[in-house]
Amino acid sequence: MSVRCSQCKLLKDESSFYKNSRKANGLESSCKECVSKKKKQKYEDKKKKAKRRRSGKRKTLAINDCTISEKLITKPATEMDTIIQEITKELLWQMRKEVY
Repeated sequence: MSVRCSQCKLLKDESSFYKNSRKANGLESSCKECVSKKKKQKYEDKKKKAKRRRSGKRKTLAINDCTISEKLITKPATEMDTIIQEITKELLWQMRKEVY
């Protein structure tokens, strides 16, 4: 018996569809090929989104032409708490600017 795919609209054999016991005919509405394409596209979109997110974090961590680690290394341990507080305030301020 042949079934029509809801994505590509082609008639295909039952073996081209995944099983789904919740459906009336016991098969998914999309064929295996269309499901595969959809999953690959979703994976690529997630990769791009994560890459954009990571690149944005690197940009926000650079404050006053030096990174957080450089600020912490150049100061003695007693001043670290105040430096961390200053950096946190600066980062929060930058993030608020980007949002609004």
